[in-house]
Amino acid sequence: RELAGLINRLLKHESFTQLPRLIESPNRFIFDARELKRFKISERALPTDRQILNRSPELWEAYPKTFVSAIALLVILLLLISLQARLMRTKRRSALAVERELVLMQTLMNAIPFPVFYKGVDLIYKRVNSAFTGFVGKSEQEILGQTISAVADEPIAEFCTIKDRDLLELGNQQVYGIAHEVVFHKALVRLANGDVDGIVGAIVDISDNRAQIARLGLYASMFEHAAVAIIVTDAENRIVVSNPAMSRISGYSQSELVGQNPRILASGQ
Repeated sequence: RELAGLINRLLKHESFTQLPRLIESPNRFIFDARELKRFKISERALPTDRQILNRSPELWEAYPKTFVSAIALLVILLLLISLQARLMRTKRRSALAVERELVLMQTLMNAIPFPVFYKGVDLIYKRVNSAFTGFVGKSEQEILGQTISAVADEPIAEFCTIKDRDLLELGNQQVYGIAHEVVFHKALVRLANGDVDGIVGAIVDISDNRAQIARLGLYASMFEHAAVAIIVTDAENRIVVSNPAMSRISGYSQSELVGQNPRILASGQ
């Protein structure tokens, strides 16, 4: 049918070159790669259905397995680099969080008005507060990394070291005084798994309290043995206490005066 159509078009004096081809030609354009290179002809300028002979194979064509392995290795390296960068960012964030916690802890320690310290199981100072440096009269740089021998006299240092070792061995907490001037309060620091990480302690200076107690005793003695009559009243002008001289002069006992208005002394009752 198609052939009859072509013959009919030829009988009508139609040009042969204008007639369409019924089948594709098996012929292909063949070029020599060496000649193309010699004449500097780009492959892009050639027909799409061409065939090029004597062309040097590309790297991936010459070593396909090696090329695929190299690409796979490169991908793995890129994944490892990406993972490492992510881990570094995570570690950096963790380090910043730890640093903030340490700064917060040091700030809290410095806010405590009495000396506070932390030492490891090797009995070396790891952290102290401002009150501690003022108490021992040394800077933080002179204390950290040192034992108690660096901040106390030998007898006290030896005594405290023995107490520290007892605490590490026996556990629990520890309270003791030294020379009736200071009191140590110590406890073990334990990790989440229960292992002992060190000792935290606080020092309470009771020398001022003892002096105040002594002064109060002196004032009480003066109150009791004063030759003049003394009474003390509350905010509502009621007698809360009187000394023996008041009882001798007024004739009222202390129990009779307590709770009364001082005007009772002038009433003559």
